[in-house]
Amino acid sequence: MHNGEMLNKIKNRRSIRNWLPQSIPNEKIEIIIEAARWAPSSCNRQSTRFLVITNPSDKELVTEVSTGGKGFANYAPCMIIVLSDIRIYNLPYERNLAFIDGALACQNLMLQADTEGLGTCYLNWALEEPIKEQVLYKHFNIPHYMIIIGVIPIGYPDYSIPVKVSERKPIKELIIKDKF
Repeated sequence: MHNGEMLNKIKNRRSIRNWLPQSIPNEKIEIIIEAARWAPSSCNRQSTRFLVITNPSDKELVTEVSTGGKGFANYAPCMIIVLSDIRIYNLPYERNLAFIDGALACQNLMLQADTEGLGTCYLNWALEEPIKEQVLYKHFNIPHYMIIIGVIPIGYPDYSIPVKVSERKPIKELIIKDKF
């Protein structure tokens, strides 16, 4: 990539909430997960796993349980539940590493999906009632040592519906030099 190409790719990626009713070839799913696989992880632990869902009733179930994505996520041709194996993080001060490692993988996955002409929308996994997620653990036979990091619906974007461009804070507000 030339100077600025990656920054432009990052700036131009959008969260997509409307998709065309077109299935995604398995090769594209493997390519975007390959990109996620190469994300950095704490001590190269590689704890992140990807549960790929294409069955309409399964996608509906995930959307019902989630606090995000209602009214749109289940319409994506594919949905990926991003998980981390918490057995790998056994020290108290490592409690957040599963989430950080999973989030890094999500970013790679979403950027590669954009490169493949696919649209994504990261749905965080903040539940009002965490017990509700047990429905998913049982339905998908997810082992108890895997934690859900987030859900990413994926599909070919339907650009006939305008995509909102979110404003960003000025960079001067974000940089703290040397100390607060």
